[in-house]
Amino acid sequence: MKYIKKQAEPRQLAEFRNKGGTWDTFARGDGKKEVKEQLLAEQNGLCAYCTASIRFDTMKVEHWCSQNECPEDRDLDYTNLLAVCKGKYRGANGDYEHCDTSKKAVLIELNPQEQSHIAQLSYTNNGIMKSSNAIHQKELNSILNLNIAPIQKARKTILETLKLGLNRKYKGRKANYAKELKIWQRYDKPHCMIIIQYLERKMKALG
Repeated sequence: MKYIKKQAEPRQLAEFRNKGGTWDTFARGDGKKEVKEQLLAEQNGLCAYCTASIRFDTMKVEHWCSQNECPEDRDLDYTNLLAVCKGKYRGANGDYEHCDTSKKAVLIELNPQEQSHIAQLSYTNNGIMKSSNAIHQKELNSILNLNIAPIQKARKTILETLKLGLNRKYKGRKANYAKELKIWQRYDKPHCMIIIQYLERKMKALG
């Protein structure tokens, strides 16, 4: 999960809200296209929860505070809208639901727009996402399902790929973790936060 900094709300959304109406009505018009494009841009093409790659035609617009649980004035509140993946994984070992698809209408506390929430997250070398906040940890595991086997494996794989790449690049020399961190901080690749935190730990260990 990565911190999301919201931009100013799309023009058509603001205009529609000022006239009254609901998200369902708005979503049937042209304005939803503008909203989706802006959400994708500010999230750098990554799902707000699992940080998998998403595109205009493979994403959903989610109400972080669901339409069933929150006051009507949040229905068209841009700060309540996130771009998320389809949240389904079908594999040889079973089917999984995650992110908004498993969350459904449950009201959660963990919010990718809160820097303090993101700062409490960490990743193990095996690709497990953890939070120092017990409530958030439960939400990660049981509501958003962000530690299911396919997602965990994806994080682990990208970290192992980085380690192999560093070994090849530096060929026994001490890796320049500061340089690599600057590179990765500019990237918006799927599951990049496990890499960023790994490089930060390496820098800290070196003092």
